[in-house]
Amino acid sequence: MKYLIAAALLAMTSTTGMATELEPWQIKGAELAKAEPTIYDAYWNQNISLWLSMVDDGSSRNGYAEVVCRLLTDAGRPQGEFVAIRVYSYSSIRNGELNQIGKAICQ
Repeated sequence: MKYLIAAALLAMTSTTGMATELEPWQIKGAELAKAEPTIYDAYWNQNISLWLSMVDDGSSRNGYAEVVCRLLTDAGRPQGEFVAIRVYSYSSIRNGELNQIGKAICQ
């Protein structure tokens, strides 16, 4: 199922600027984000953009996106390294849409 989500996200994005090689902190940070039970997948759309698919309970997921910023710092994100976190509704992705339910900017 997680591969389905990654494929859906990939299909909805441009291939230019896609992440070719991730830094160790990016890999570890995505793994830490996926440890949350309501996260279905974490996907680096670009080297500066981490997309998460998450259960949508109707509440804003901006707070969780901020938590992911801290997780990336814990994983070794260099100080001042810009990362945009986008949280999308898992159910909307399954329906071929991309409904953003949260976001944060890590700097």
